This record gives sequence, C-alpha cells and structure tokens, in this order.
Amino acid sequence: RLPFKNNSFDLVVLSQILEHLFYPEKVIEESKRVSRKYILVGLPNEVAIHLRLKILKGESTISYSRHGHHYMFNFGVSEKFVKTKFSPEFKIVGRYFQRIAPTRKIPLPNVMLKKFPNLLAREFYYLLMKK
Repeated sequence: RLPFKNNSFDLVVLSQILEHLFYPEKVIEESKRVSRKYILVGLPNEVAIHLRLKILKGESTISYSRHGHHYMFNFGVSEKFVKTKFSPEFKIVGRYFQRIAPTRKIPLPNVMLKKFPNLLAREFYYLLMKK
C-alpha cells in the first residue's frame, strides 16, 4: 500500500514495471487509487523486428530470467491487458509507440509505425484517463 491519500496525483506513471511483477494487479489497484486524473502505462514490445533479427542471426533475445520479465507483450496483448486491468475506472485516451532506432539507410515514417506496431515499435504507451 502506497503511503498517499486517494486521488493524490494528477499523473501516475507505470513505465517498464508491470512486466516484472508476478501480481501486477496490486500495483495497478494502488495506481488507480492514488491517481486523480491520469495514468501513463509503458509496456515493452517483445516481438519487435530488432529482436526477431537477433533470433535469425543466432543471437539470443531478451533473457527473461535475467531481466525478470514475467509477462510478454505485443500490441494486441498490451491493448487487452490495459483495457482489462484498468477498466472500468479508466479509459484509454491516447496510444503512443516508441519506435525502434531507424538506420540512416532505412528511415522509419510514423505511418509505418502505426500500421505495423508489432514489428516497428520498441514500446507501447497508453495514456489513461479516469472516467
């Protein structure tokens, strides 16, 4: 339990934390309790092309035991996770993608990022607003 009163903060940020927890519901419930208006949720994309290329080259990808990831996300899974875990109190009002680092030879237009988030986004961010 966080040592703050209900509705203490305008914005609560949960970036790169939920995938590390066995029971993220406890953190989510506390975040909803202390947020007056917004929650920003950031989740890693585990199927981005830079990780897939490492597999094809014979390199290992993320070591989940080393990094402590207990949940794996892609765009569909992250969308369902956020909608399920934060409703009915909060609704998604914004979706943002952190792109994989483009090379100079292959620029990455934003339209491609939005069309193919599972391949081209490194992380997914959701801005949630209290209903």
